[in-house]
Amino acid sequence: MVDKPSEFPDWATEEQVDPVSGQTNRVAPPSESQESGWTRREIPPRQWWNWTLWTIGRWIRWLEEQVDPVTSPFLRQSENLSDLNNASAGRDNLGLGSASVEDDTRYAHRANNLSDLSSASAGRDNLGLGSASVEDDTRYAHRTNNLSDLSNAATARSNLEVLQAGTGGVQARTNDQNDGRFFRIGGSYELPFAVGFLSFDDPDNLNLKSNRNNTAERTHFEFSNPNGAVGSISTSGAATSYNTSSDYRLKCGLSALGGYDAVKSVPVYELSFMSSPDVRIGAFLAHEVQEIIPEAVTGEKDAIDDCGDPVYQSMDYSKMTPYLWAAMQEAITKIEYLETELARLKGA
Repeated sequence: MVDKPSEFPDWATEEQVDPVSGQTNRVAPPSESQESGWTRREIPPRQWWNWTLWTIGRWIRWLEEQVDPVTSPFLRQSENLSDLNNASAGRDNLGLGSASVEDDTRYAHRANNLSDLSSASAGRDNLGLGSASVEDDTRYAHRTNNLSDLSNAATARSNLEVLQAGTGGVQARTNDQNDGRFFRIGGSYELPFAVGFLSFDDPDNLNLKSNRNNTAERTHFEFSNPNGAVGSISTSGAATSYNTSSDYRLKCGLSALGGYDAVKSVPVYELSFMSSPDVRIGAFLAHEVQEIIPEAVTGEKDAIDDCGDPVYQSMDYSKMTPYLWAAMQEAITKIEYLETELARLKGA
């Protein structure tokens, strides 16, 4: 048998952020890659390898804790489980209801035994659920009176509280019925992540908020696929940038783009959306743009789903910018030529 290694395979234990890309050194591979594995010619980014090795190391440490009879914080007993057919001895061996662990918060326990759990009221008291003695004990889930009326949804929401002392940590409460917010993590109805937070400010108008505690250029959201990062949303001191991949090292087959004819060929309208008939805007029709600049349009004209409902087309107006730029260059060239000719004719 191979000797047990003395060291854990820890890897990338310190999370770091690349100052240029804003990407962390550990990024989980996409679900498709996790299901099928990498292809023969695929070269996974270093962030994926770091995340994989880091996760393996954490699993090994977790498994080590499960089999360690001394340091494991999970289910254990002093000798063995062979006498669990004896309820009293089983409780003692499992540390459940034993006087020696009465104040040990790692266990579920009660003062005497669990034999009267057939009585709902006594069971709640014995488990510290709804008991006046633990009403303010944040180690337990509790409610003011009992759980018998949980079939009433409104009452259940107001009765059920899962709290932690102070303003930080996990809180799920509904005491403030006028507030309308029934769950929160943290002290300000925020869901904290590695960076920023997700804020739900109004149940009728859901807001997604990402905050970076820095006025330098920072990435808030990054979009990726098996090819790596393909876009991001970032902020600087006073502006937001919506970025898409554009590095020259990602591109090939360069040739001149003619935009003059494309711009002339795409009709432009003043129109209204049916949902807001009184609002007039300048816009295009997606299928007409698709005939000239297909990369700017998603979906197909008159598409429907399996139920016969319409699947509407959408447009990315930024994909039209290169054509507008090329058309402007062509127009400028023509203008400069005409100005030169006009000057020549005047001189003659």
